[in-house]
Amino acid sequence: MKRLLFLPLLLCVLTALRAADVPLKFNDPTPKRYELKARASVIDPRVQAHPEINFLLEKDGKPQDNEDASVDTRVAPQGKLVIWLMGYSAPLFERVNSYGLHILRVHYANGWVR
Repeated sequence: MKRLLFLPLLLCVLTALRAADVPLKFNDPTPKRYELKARASVIDPRVQAHPEINFLLEKDGKPQDNEDASVDTRVAPQGKLVIWLMGYSAPLFERVNSYGLHILRVHYANGWVR
């Protein structure tokens, strides 16, 4: 009985090891660097402002809940995502993409640390 359980487990492990050897590749007919921007309140309508900690969705008529992401399909991907928790920086995002990494800057209520 133990041998019957061992065989499927062994097959799963060997399949996973073989899959790790296959290099990742983008299927993009026009490789380029993609920059994405979306409002957190559009992505998730449950997002709420918390003025008590200066977490606003809009200020002076301008959106404050932008989230940014980028990927460069001209660079071989590593299959990893960087989550950036500080302010957006285009040069930083370009550098991270040059290493074959995806990057995402999330907007979150972080005013309590002030």
